[in-house]
Amino acid sequence: MEAFTIRNLSFAYPETEVDVLKDINFSVIEGEFLTVCGASGSGKSTLLRLLKPSLAPHGRLSGEIRFHEIGINELSQRQECKKIGFVQQSPDNQIVTDKVWHELAFGLESLGLKNEEIRRRVAETASFFGIEQYFESDVTTLSGGQKQLLNLASVMAMQPEVLILDEPTSQLDPIAASDFIACLHRINKELGVTVIISEHRTEELLPISDRVLILDDGAVLSLDTPLHTGENLSSCDDRLFALLPSAMRIWRAVDTSSDCPVTVAQGREWLRSCVSTHDTYPLYPEIIPPCGDAVISLKNIWFRYKKDSPDVLKNLSFHVRKGEFTAILGGNGAGKSTLLSVVNGTLMPYSGKINTNKLRIATLPQNPQLLLSGNTVIDSLKEIDDSPERLNQVISLCELEELLERHPFDLSGGETQRAALAKLLLASPDIILLDEPTKGIDSGFKERFAAIINTLLSFGTTVVMVSHDVEFCAKYPHRCLMLFNGELVAEGSPREFFSTNSFYVTSSRRMSKGILENTVTTEDIIYCCTGEKPKILSGINNDFHYTEKPPENPEQKPKMPVWKKLTALIGCLSLIFGILVNIEIIKLSLPFWANCLLVAVPLVILMISLSELTHRPLEEVRSSRLSKRTIVSTVMILLAIPVTIFIGTTYLKDEKFLFISLIVLLECMLPFFLIFEGRKPQPRELVIIAVMCAIVIAGRSAFAPFPQIKPVLALVIISGVAFGTESGFMVGAVTMLVSNIYFGQGAWTPWQMFAAGIIGFIAGILFQKGFLRRSRGALCVFGFIVTVMIYGLIMNFSTIILTRVPITWESIISFYTQGLPFDLIHAFSTAVILFFAAEPMLAKLDRVKTKYGLY
Repeated sequence: MEAFTIRNLSFAYPETEVDVLKDINFSVIEGEFLTVCGASGSGKSTLLRLLKPSLAPHGRLSGEIRFHEIGINELSQRQECKKIGFVQQSPDNQIVTDKVWHELAFGLESLGLKNEEIRRRVAETASFFGIEQYFESDVTTLSGGQKQLLNLASVMAMQPEVLILDEPTSQLDPIAASDFIACLHRINKELGVTVIISEHRTEELLPISDRVLILDDGAVLSLDTPLHTGENLSSCDDRLFALLPSAMRIWRAVDTSSDCPVTVAQGREWLRSCVSTHDTYPLYPEIIPPCGDAVISLKNIWFRYKKDSPDVLKNLSFHVRKGEFTAILGGNGAGKSTLLSVVNGTLMPYSGKINTNKLRIATLPQNPQLLLSGNTVIDSLKEIDDSPERLNQVISLCELEELLERHPFDLSGGETQRAALAKLLLASPDIILLDEPTKGIDSGFKERFAAIINTLLSFGTTVVMVSHDVEFCAKYPHRCLMLFNGELVAEGSPREFFSTNSFYVTSSRRMSKGILENTVTTEDIIYCCTGEKPKILSGINNDFHYTEKPPENPEQKPKMPVWKKLTALIGCLSLIFGILVNIEIIKLSLPFWANCLLVAVPLVILMISLSELTHRPLEEVRSSRLSKRTIVSTVMILLAIPVTIFIGTTYLKDEKFLFISLIVLLECMLPFFLIFEGRKPQPRELVIIAVMCAIVIAGRSAFAPFPQIKPVLALVIISGVAFGTESGFMVGAVTMLVSNIYFGQGAWTPWQMFAAGIIGFIAGILFQKGFLRRSRGALCVFGFIVTVMIYGLIMNFSTIILTRVPITWESIISFYTQGLPFDLIHAFSTAVILFFAAEPMLAKLDRVKTKYGLY
């Protein structure tokens, strides 16, 4: 029986017409182990995520995906959660709790299983995966391999029928990766679970795979057994065949007349037979080019993260020379990334000396998305250098021509690495530190990446790389180091380093050990068998020119005028003075209005000096037609909630204010559920609302020392404009309820919930109907007016009600007059925050809506 059936599947991401997947047709047989291979950006991750509806990307989709003859989108969330498990690339992105045992139980709790069933499954799963020793440990104490194994175990605790994995071993060291893959083999063979995995690490995967799916530029190139896959691709170009294991690549280069070996054991037998019947050539000497003086020197470095924590680096001493390419290997948790942070100055050791000769250092982090910003790749690159000549060189060098208009967060893992590397090169650093740069990159671009490094080395740049990719490290660096438990335990040239290892070693070395001496790469074995020397890795000097300093283009990067700099400085100093006066550190006997002006005037000066008065208007995405849900929400908010507050304050005497708050909150949420079954809102919609609430609550807490200066209403208005009426109301109401846990609940809480919520609701309706623009000026004016006229009026009226003052015109005017100065301060602070925050936040939220299909 077929677990998945995919027919005529095509897919394109938003804001692009290019299909990432093109007319895909294949099926997955129940119980099989299917490995998906392809170059970086070929559509592997997109394909796998489409098989899990809750993780499926938003975009233009055509074709059909069926799960056990049922349309994939017809599965309920409960069915999908139980039957289709998914393990992501980064272990930390999937862990949601703080304890190992709770992580195992979390999914089962979400399914609503009984405690007895949860305990039984957790115990059984922990035993199967061998994690009893750290069962009660904090998740933060686990190594990368243990975290990924925990992710796998927590998914398997729900007993899925299909397990999908997207490059799960890319961040694991070779030993942890082997253990993880062995565990997958057990799951498939012993439990009968269908496994679909995407990986660049094929050496250990193909031998245990039933079939291999090869994707090329979004289309299916081959779907066959591992043996026949090698035969099918033997006539293809080197770029595609490089995806296959070393044994198959050596077989293709030496002798295709015999059966194609797949495993290392089969490769050894084939190689022994080949060597015994053919003459071999002595291995050529290893060539290590000369390097300059030391540019990085570490002497007796000791480092720990906390005073009472164990040392991460222990008495570490070594040096790196100018123009040298050094690779650092070691298991997860050995201290490799920490070492890079110490070298670039992010972390400071508590003992020892570091000397980098005051050279410019650039670091490519393990998560390259941290370097990318802007709405497109080209925008992100221009942040460093917008010289057309320089940009074109780097874009060509890193093969980014097809990605320039893509959003950085829409790129695959390998594409993200290339874009981040390009941004790094634009800074023209003297020393480049690379943390796992080859993860998610196919073999073809690894060679291109090595050529890029070789070019940089020819200009005297020093490169230090941390990596688990033993195949890459055995071929390209000048020197390899190994860290273990924070100490340097081995170093040498690649051939010296890997020829003596047993576990941190290439597949080629495993194949040839005892048969051909000192061979560690596929090129070494091919030369010994054929006499064909590998091509010498050259740089890319023809189209890339390294500069001592990134050039500046004064026309495209205008400097800030001198008068603006002086104005900003005056405004900043005046603002600091005004704050010191208001918090009475500087004691001046001034009236209240003067104290307010001491803060307000500098803020206006800063607004003028630090920001342009006119900006490119944001795209107006609105619909003038109100949905039924919005109309129902309007009626409920304008009628039901005020009535609830009035009844509560009049008849319950405010003694049940928490109960009143709960009723108001339920009335806020009810419109969401009125047509829930018809619309089926996605969990990501509720997550966005929760995140916005968290941001607003954090903002209110941050401004707690300044009671009348609050960012709450500004962020609520942004939520209403970005996500609509109900979302705006929900963010305002929930924020006031939850944040009052910190500020103190009281009879005023329902009033605050209604006042903040109605402002978000009105912002959403006015924008949707076209009466409110998203320009900076319009939002600032709107924020000022509604803060005074709506929030101020409602809260001042609530004060009259709660203090039991007779409601007369005199009392109303008196309370409003007393509260007006505070309302004006609140309104002014709301306008200031909207002035600086509205446009960038709305731009980011637009991207979220586009990426996840939230309109």
